[in-house]
Amino acid sequence: MRQQHRLLPYVAGRSVRHRKTDYGTIILHWLFVAAFAVALLSGLRIATESPDRTWINLFDVFLPRDSVWTAHMQAAVVLVAVTLAYVVYVIRSGLGRRIQLDGVRLRGLFGRGQSRLSAINACLYWIFFVTMLALLASGGLLYFGLYSGYDVAMLHWVGTWVILLFAVLHVVTQYKSGGASQLLRIFRPAPLPAPPQQLDAVELLNLLVEQQAAHPIQPRYDPDIARATEPGAAPREKPRKAKSKNPTLQANAFVVAAAAAITGASFIVAADRMSGDHLQIHRINSQEAPTLDGDTSDRAWRSVKPFALIITTFQFDKSIKIGFDKFQVKIVDFKPFGQREGEILYFVFLTLINGCEVNRFFRFHL
Repeated sequence: MRQQHRLLPYVAGRSVRHRKTDYGTIILHWLFVAAFAVALLSGLRIATESPDRTWINLFDVFLPRDSVWTAHMQAAVVLVAVTLAYVVYVIRSGLGRRIQLDGVRLRGLFGRGQSRLSAINACLYWIFFVTMLALLASGGLLYFGLYSGYDVAMLHWVGTWVILLFAVLHVVTQYKSGGASQLLRIFRPAPLPAPPQQLDAVELLNLLVEQQAAHPIQPRYDPDIARATEPGAAPREKPRKAKSKNPTLQANAFVVAAAAAITGASFIVAADRMSGDHLQIHRINSQEAPTLDGDTSDRAWRSVKPFALIITTFQFDKSIKIGFDKFQVKIVDFKPFGQREGEILYFVFLTLINGCEVNRFFRFHL
């Protein structure tokens, strides 16, 4: 009997309908997957510098070797942009029901079948949202140096593995919900279905009036109606649909989401460039050339404002503290008299290691 039920669509000459997903969700989904993959691989390469995570070297063949920091930062910007786009897209497209976590969904956790899977999916989504927000926030704190201590670094590290665990559970729950067809729908784009219109009380009353006029309950003679139906009488005006009290911009949801993503990413890039320091090389004459004797009281060093390279300290764990409490550099250069080419650069690195000042001097001839 079960086999006959499975073969019934084919015997009747009907084809099984393939499930599809709106193209906006598909684009944002795969943009996120690609950006997170880049951030994960580059982040693991960065984490290999920690002495207690040498096991990551087992995957050395899969990890990038060049432009690791640049790739990690660029992937982070894309993740922020996709996050903004997804929030706007869900709100504009009316797809909030798929991630809504209300009392009905929570009670579904104790149910059976699809209601339970739907509730589990909603809970997983919100765990993912909170974890992703923590990842982006902790990454921003580490990058801008606002708080780059052990706690934030561990939050960033643990959040990464929570996202990976979510990916596995997400695939399993989707497969349980609809099998392979449910998984393959992320590869089958479709137009965004129109969201249901909100109930308008004025429009509802107009519909009731029209329905009552078309199908009166107790038809009876009315002089006013008789006059209105006489030949030559003015036609009755149809009730106008009430306009929404809160008109919104009627635009494609994905276009609005893309505009929000581009705006957010542009803001982050602009803030990064404006907050960055610029290293300046000061030109001096040959008489002001400093002496590399370990003393920074020379006139050339005193007239130069130091450039801070590292301000905060990075901790691998609570007991090991690696890095500089203060790391500044001063650079001056001059062109020797009588030489057409070549310049001499003088560097001094002002460093505090465990509260002790250590200065290093270098000279380079270009």
